[in-house]
Amino acid sequence: MPEFTRDTEHGPISISYKKTGNAGDPVFLLHGLGEDKSAWQFQIAPIAKAGFTVYAHDARGFGRSTRVEEFEDEEKAQSFYSLENDVTDVIALMDHVGVEKGHLVGHSMGGLIAQVVSALYPDRVITTIIANSFSHPHPRIVAATRAWQRAMENMPLKEAFDVLIPWIMGEKMMTSPLYEALISEVRKIFVKTNTNWCFANKIKTIRTKGPELLDYIKKIKNPVLLIGGGDDVITPPRYQDHTKSVIPQAEIVIIPKVGHQATLENPVAFNKAIIDFLKNYAIQKVS
Repeated sequence: MPEFTRDTEHGPISISYKKTGNAGDPVFLLHGLGEDKSAWQFQIAPIAKAGFTVYAHDARGFGRSTRVEEFEDEEKAQSFYSLENDVTDVIALMDHVGVEKGHLVGHSMGGLIAQVVSALYPDRVITTIIANSFSHPHPRIVAATRAWQRAMENMPLKEAFDVLIPWIMGEKMMTSPLYEALISEVRKIFVKTNTNWCFANKIKTIRTKGPELLDYIKKIKNPVLLIGGGDDVITPPRYQDHTKSVIPQAEIVIIPKVGHQATLENPVAFNKAIIDFLKNYAIQKVS
């Protein structure tokens, strides 16, 4: 798996990424909290097959990218795992692979990153797709992330994952015959990708990105698609409406009967929404 090293104020860090396809507009997939690039396993090939070049990377602290757990103080830890550093990592990846402008697709935490990249680097972004995410720390977000943080600080990783399940899966999937197999696979990815410390500290940075995030996204002028799950508990459809009130040009697609993991729960509908939108705004037109 390719990776590149970039110099930062915290020293050199490595970012692991995967490239799929060699034609068409570049699309950058930004994963959610507690995941890595494998979270896009049902999206990468279909998007590439539709005529795009797809890049998926591991955010710092997750997967095969640099993970640091020893800091002099909490302030430096928060700085290392800040949303702003996630943003500059995306730009560094674009520079590394020689891409001037690309499409961004962010899920959950990745949606936050995509919003800030689009606001701060408008010349680097063609379109922005924000899935199962938010643009303001609503009370439900604050309550959930506090509970997750406590779980990560006080439970083994596998047990802490079980605390997350009611928040991230829709009821239809939870009653499906495929549920146990899917949860088993997601749990494996979660345990492989995370440590309690990194997850807990990343939660803190997400929960504190309040007024700054709204200030950022008011600047977004490029085409935007908001994707929500009809049964999403943690980022319900009304959160997409709130984001649209700040980004009026945004389009909204709500996928019925899926929860927070729309990428996994109904990849067919999720992929169709993404690919249709990308084709509408592609610079290198595809059929």
